[in-house]
Amino acid sequence: MPRFFFDFADAGATYPDTEGTELPNVEAAKAEAATALAEIVRDRSRDGIYRELVVTVRSEIGEILLQVVA
Repeated sequence: MPRFFFDFADAGATYPDTEGTELPNVEAAKAEAATALAEIVRDRSRDGIYRELVVTVRSEIGEILLQVVA
């Protein structure tokens, strides 16, 4: 099963995923990224300050597969 890495960026500060998550395919990784970002937005928006939040999904070889932005 392939491993996907979900890097998070908050207003320019980046937090790389060093462990990754095994998922069956890119579609599952896309769903996981969308769910994670929705949870992060919900948690971080409580302070009322808008900032750009991004989850970038990478493959095992470091290829960027997709980005989800809020």
